[in-house]
Amino acid sequence: MCLIGGARHFELTAASLKRQARINETHFPTHVLAVPSVQGQLHQFFKIEQCAAAITSFERKHGFKYVWILWTRLDTYWTAPPPPLHSLNPTAYVVPCGSPWGGLNDRFGMACRDIALGALKRLSSLQQLAQANLSRLNGEKALQHQLRLQGITATPSPLPFCVLSFRRKLFNGYVFAPLRSASAAVGVSCRPCHPMPAPVRASRKEQATGNRTMGHICRDGCAAKCMTGNPIRTSDGRCNPWRGYEPGWQQIFLKGASDEERDTLEYASQLIRKRCEEEWERWRKTALVWDCPSARDICGAASACTKGICKML
Repeated sequence: MCLIGGARHFELTAASLKRQARINETHFPTHVLAVPSVQGQLHQFFKIEQCAAAITSFERKHGFKYVWILWTRLDTYWTAPPPPLHSLNPTAYVVPCGSPWGGLNDRFGMACRDIALGALKRLSSLQQLAQANLSRLNGEKALQHQLRLQGITATPSPLPFCVLSFRRKLFNGYVFAPLRSASAAVGVSCRPCHPMPAPVRASRKEQATGNRTMGHICRDGCAAKCMTGNPIRTSDGRCNPWRGYEPGWQQIFLKGASDEERDTLEYASQLIRKRCEEEWERWRKTALVWDCPSARDICGAASACTKGICKML
């Protein structure tokens, strides 16, 4: 298990908690990327590639090789397990079909060892993308071209998960599906919410700000159509994209929650800082490699949250 990133709920990669070393942009063809923060994208690609390095290092140390590798994020909510291995094409890289953003959804990937390791080499692939005269790519388009240039076939599939987010998204095409809805089960962003109607056209507010958050709507057969864009079905509605978690989100979450989910929410709401630090320390001791903020910093961020909503977000 390779866990990377910043535990997005607490933004542990923020400068207030951990100042990351700046990646020297002159070492990479940054014109390939078209993102607001090139440093942020470089760090993301670097961490993903670190995971590939950790896998091969572990294999050499213990004298074996993995057969399959699964890549996912810590802030995902799964309503069912990933597809069984026997159902997968061993020569393809499985990605979610929702939110492709003109390329391939990069929130999950699953393949046999060699294909997966090739897909995880996001940072070193920038040179190859530059040599192919590609530029101004977002992460999803970069992944699509990276796999194409490596001769890897991508298989977009409806996968039973979504990515939980506190964020407010106000740019073109971004939508949030209601948690546990059919629309959420294809790798899109989601949150517990009271869904609002999904208009066929952008609202005046969206038009005024240039944020056409409902650029693509699946009216039926959402999973089958999810390659066309962000698959929010009109029957599901959508969460309000201009607000974070709404008041009373815990009760919304508990509707349809399993006993384990109920227990976890109750446990988290009662977690005190001292116990939090003790548990993180126990987890740290089980890790082969630990490169993240201290338990004190992690739990300090958690203690700044009230009623389950982090002020810093």
